[in-house]
Amino acid sequence: MLKIDISNIVNRIRIKITDRCNYRCFFCHGEGSIDFRKELNKEDIEFVLKIFRNLGVRRLKITGGEPLLREDIVYIVRKAKEIGYEDISLTTNGLLLDKYMYDLYKAGLDRIDISLHTLNCDKYIKITGTCREYFYKVVSNIEEISNINFKQVKINMLVTSINVEDILDMLKFAKKIGATLQLIEYMPIGRGIAYFKKYYIPLKSIYYTLSRRAKFITFRRDIHNRPILNIDDVYVEFVMGFRNPDFCSGCRQLRLTSDGRLRYCIYRNDEEDLYNLIKSRDVHGVVDRILKLLSRKSPMFSKL
Repeated sequence: MLKIDISNIVNRIRIKITDRCNYRCFFCHGEGSIDFRKELNKEDIEFVLKIFRNLGVRRLKITGGEPLLREDIVYIVRKAKEIGYEDISLTTNGLLLDKYMYDLYKAGLDRIDISLHTLNCDKYIKITGTCREYFYKVVSNIEEISNINFKQVKINMLVTSINVEDILDMLKFAKKIGATLQLIEYMPIGRGIAYFKKYYIPLKSIYYTLSRRAKFITFRRDIHNRPILNIDDVYVEFVMGFRNPDFCSGCRQLRLTSDGRLRYCIYRNDEEDLYNLIKSRDVHGVVDRILKLLSRKSPMFSKL
C-alpha cells in the first residue's frame, strides 16, 4: 500500500451502500445520487474501506437509501471495525432497527442516527410517504435502542414549514430517551428540488431563536463547523448546508455512491468513477483517482 496520509484533508469517508429505500420522503436528496444503478458488494466495500483506512481516514459514515435493506449490513460494520475505523456511524429511517440493532452494536457500530421528523403521525405520513404502522414502529424502535449502550443515539429532524412547530416536542422526546437532536436544513437537491420553495425554512433563524435559551454553545470543528447548543440538557446539533460558507469551509469528508462514484460535494457532479478499479482490485488506480479528486476539492459556498 502506498504511504500517503490524507487525514489533514479528509477525516471521514461517507459510503452510500444502497440506493434502495422503503420510504418516499419528498425532500430526499439521495446523497446526491438517486438513479438506482448497480451496487458494490460487501467485498468491494471492504476493499475500499481498507484503502481509505491506509490513507489515514479513521471515521466512517454508512448511509443509503436505507442501509438496513442490505442483509450484509452487520458484516460491513464488523469488517470496518476489524479494519481499524475508530468511529463508525449509520443513518437509518429506523423501520428495521428491531431486526438489526443488537447485532449492529455487537459488530462495533459506535453511533446511530435515526430519522424522525415529527411526533405527529399525520405529519409523519405526509413527510415520509408511509403509513401509521411505520410511524409507531419507528418510535418504538427508537425507545428500545435508547437502552443499548451506543456512544450516541441521534434523532435526525429535517426542518420544513410542515414540522417547524414540532421542534420543542422533539426536544422533550430526545431528553426522555437520552438522545441528541440533530436539526437539518432542507437542501434543493434530488427529489427535494420540486418542493423546496414550498417547504424551505432557513435553519439559521431557528438556531438564533434557540440559542437564546441555550446553556452551552460549541462547534464541531471536525465536521462542517456545526453549531451545538445545550437546551434543557439536550444537545442540539445544527446541519446548515445551504448557502453557508462556514459549513463548506469545515468539510472534511468524501462521499462514495453505491455504484462506486467518489465525490467531495453533495451539490456538485464533479466525481471520479471507481467502479471498474474497485472490481479489478486496483489499489494504485483507486488511490490515484482519490488524489485527483482531492486536488479539485473546493467549497461550494464561499465568503468570496
